[in-house]
Amino acid sequence: RAVLDLDNPDKRSRRVHLDKIDPDLAGLALFAVLQRDASEWADVAAFLSPENDSTTRHYILSALSSVHDPALGAKILGLALEPRLKVNEVVTPIAAQANDSRTRDAAWAWFQQRYDAVAARLPEERRGHLARVFSSYCSEEKAQELDAFFGPKKSHTPGMERALAQSLESVRLCAARKAAHEESAKKMFPQ
Repeated sequence: RAVLDLDNPDKRSRRVHLDKIDPDLAGLALFAVLQRDASEWADVAAFLSPENDSTTRHYILSALSSVHDPALGAKILGLALEPRLKVNEVVTPIAAQANDSRTRDAAWAWFQQRYDAVAARLPEERRGHLARVFSSYCSEEKAQELDAFFGPKKSHTPGMERALAQSLESVRLCAARKAAHEESAKKMFPQ
C-alpha cells in the first residue's frame, strides 16, 4: 500500500514509490495488494496513464492483469483495448487471464469475440503470436477449438501458422501427460 500511496486520501496526488521497497520485491508487492483486496483495482489502474517508466508500468499492469476476481474479468481483459496501453503491453492482460485456470475460459470467450480489435492494436508481424496466448489449455477438445478459431487466420497472418502449431503441440502434450498420469495421481492424492 505504501508503494502505491493508496492511503493518501487525495487520489490525484498519489504516486508510485518503488523506493519504499526492495527492488526485487516491487512487482510482488503490487501483486499482493490486489490479490488481498481486489477493490483497489481501479485505484491501481489509474497509475497506468501517467506512468512513463516501463518497469513500473510492467509491475502495475502485471498486478492488474493477475487478479482472478470474476467481477473484474471484463475490465482486466478490456485493458488490452485501451489506448493507454502501449503496443508491447496489449497482450499482457489477456495472457495473464489465459494462464490462470480460474479465468481462462472467460478470457477465451472474451478474446474470440474481440479478436479483430485486439489484432488491430498490434503490428501485423506480431499478430501471429496471438495463437500462443491460450497454449495453457490441456485437452484435445480445446486443441480442436484453437485450431478451428486460428486455422482460417494463418494463411493471411504472418507467423500464425508456426505459432498455432506450437500452441496445439503444447496443448496436446499436456493432454497426453494428463491422460498418462491422471489415475496414478488420483491414487496418490485421494479426495
